[in-house]
Amino acid sequence: MGINHSSSTLSERETNFIIQLQENWVIDKKGKDIKPAKLSKTISAFANSNGGELYVGISHKEDKTVYFWDGFCSEEDTNPIIALLDDILPSYEDYSVETLISNAYSPKSTVLRITIHKTQTIIYASDKKAYVRHGVQNLPCNTDEKLLRLKMDKGIASYEDEVTQCT
Repeated sequence: MGINHSSSTLSERETNFIIQLQENWVIDKKGKDIKPAKLSKTISAFANSNGGELYVGISHKEDKTVYFWDGFCSEEDTNPIIALLDDILPSYEDYSVETLISNAYSPKSTVLRITIHKTQTIIYASDKKAYVRHGVQNLPCNTDEKLLRLKMDKGIASYEDEVTQCT
């Protein structure tokens, strides 16, 4: 089975609805110029938490609460992001990609809506760290305790596996 991909052409109303979405635990927006290594942290965080929707091609103003459509000129320009998904997620079932084309802007431009599902395994970003989503931030599991908590949250490890001291 290949990548779950679809394409939609949006009306001006639908485009504005997406632009006005605020980031939260399960929604994040990134500009089209984001480096794949930085984007991999959000992908890792969503996959290691409860999943989420990632819009790539929506930028924000200085205050980070006002967004604007800043889509890719062509679908081919999205190839590095598709390659990143393929590199860090183990299965095509872990995500889906929708190409959103807005008629509200001339020339037409493309935004990617990537739906990332919670995975059964730990997903590491390009920097070889696992991230989790807390609020609107991606936090690294940068201690043994945080990594163990993530393993327990995913059911990979259990308290029964832990060695205790008896006296």
